[in-house]
Amino acid sequence: MGEKVIYVAEDRLKIKSNTEKSIAYKLLAGKLFELSETVCLDVNYQYTNLGKLKGGDVLDVFDADDVLEESELVTKPFEARIKSHGFNGGLLFKF
Repeated sequence: MGEKVIYVAEDRLKIKSNTEKSIAYKLLAGKLFELSETVCLDVNYQYTNLGKLKGGDVLDVFDADDVLEESELVTKPFEARIKSHGFNGGLLFKF
């Protein structure tokens, strides 16, 4: 985890953030059905997983001697997984 500290407002305010990495991937499957010599039906499925998302910010205020004065939860912590399922279909016409 990498930690980043941002100093603003005459070095009294520090915003710390951590970064985590996760893997994103997509799976595809499909089938082509020949309806006639000139027309085909294309049907496919796709699954997408964009990984885990975590968030929530804590705001730390420090005095001039770098002593913590107060901590405040700025946003509510949250965690989510981003996924999607998709079905597609189409007709192919051969010329």
